[in-house]
Amino acid sequence: MPIVTGEMLGNGNLTGAAHGATVSLIFDHSDPGGGPRLHRHPYDETWIVQEGNVTFQAGNARLHATPGDILIVPPDTPHKYQRRPRAVGDGLHPRQPEVRHRMA
Repeated sequence: MPIVTGEMLGNGNLTGAAHGATVSLIFDHSDPGGGPRLHRHPYDETWIVQEGNVTFQAGNARLHATPGDILIVPPDTPHKYQRRPRAVGDGLHPRQPEVRHRMA
């Protein structure tokens, strides 16, 4: 079991395959109003909200998350998230990067 230090991450993300893992971690630091456009992929995705307030869309559901909340989106579900205005937020979401995202 390797220890991955912060200095090893470079861009702040952990590519699991580089360390013998099947899950990767993306440390998201979007500005207020920022976030990815609607997309989907064939694996589930989990977010842990660490700071700020985040609005998630998963399928037809719109969810408002705050620090400490954990959200899980099933495979092939169109989803996106956005940092709510005036709330700088940091989030962490593990995923399997070996599979490309498909835009919804």
